[in-house]
Amino acid sequence: MGKSNKVIIYSDGEYFRFDSSQIKWNEEWGINDQQTWERDNDRQFIYPWQINPIWTDQNEVSSPVKDFLNSKREKIHVANIILLKNIDEIRLTIDQLKQQPYMFLFLRNISEIIFTQSTDTISIVCDLNYGLKKVYVNQNIVSQWIIKQFELDVPDDVRDKLAKDSKAPEKLRLIEKAEMVFAAKYTDEGIIVKLQDKESLLFSYLPTKIIDYVFPIIINANFLTSTNREQIHTGLIDQ
Repeated sequence: MGKSNKVIIYSDGEYFRFDSSQIKWNEEWGINDQQTWERDNDRQFIYPWQINPIWTDQNEVSSPVKDFLNSKREKIHVANIILLKNIDEIRLTIDQLKQQPYMFLFLRNISEIIFTQSTDTISIVCDLNYGLKKVYVNQNIVSQWIIKQFELDVPDDVRDKLAKDSKAPEKLRLIEKAEMVFAAKYTDEGIIVKLQDKESLLFSYLPTKIIDYVFPIIINANFLTSTNREQIHTGLIDQ
């Protein structure tokens, strides 16, 4: 969503999309026009289109997209179609991903990402018996990780505060146990190495932009993140 204003999701023969151009002012909100609302509230109106799915008929999807999905030998069950405007920026992003491929460590159902235009492949190989993951770029190992998963009881006082936090989704307000995953980086000699500051991010399955804590390992948890998934929501729990 950070690189596009329109994303189409294909799922088992059906489509829906997230589309910034389809968001229009609705008079049912109680004010006749957007300008009046912005003047009365002294701020710009921003609609969270990234979390507002729009049902999409097949005839609204461009032919190249449908042709691509139908051309694959193996049936495609789920696909994300992202409208990109700045191709040079995307190429730069792919180069950055190759330098930091560990950001995919905690995506449980993704083991390989292939960028066909640049012919680059990022892959993560798991040894579930020993909790190890190795990250490859074009079949070369770039980092190795020891993964340890913990399930923690949520204290009663934290649960009470969560229950009062209107910004927290229901699944978190009712949570009794919390899962945390630690990832420690190690060398070919089996030596654990401390992460560099730029690597020490908090993860919520994908990396956030929070580097305040400078942990020597990566910590992943089901944090309540902002809409852009770059920051962690703060509220009653911090009090």
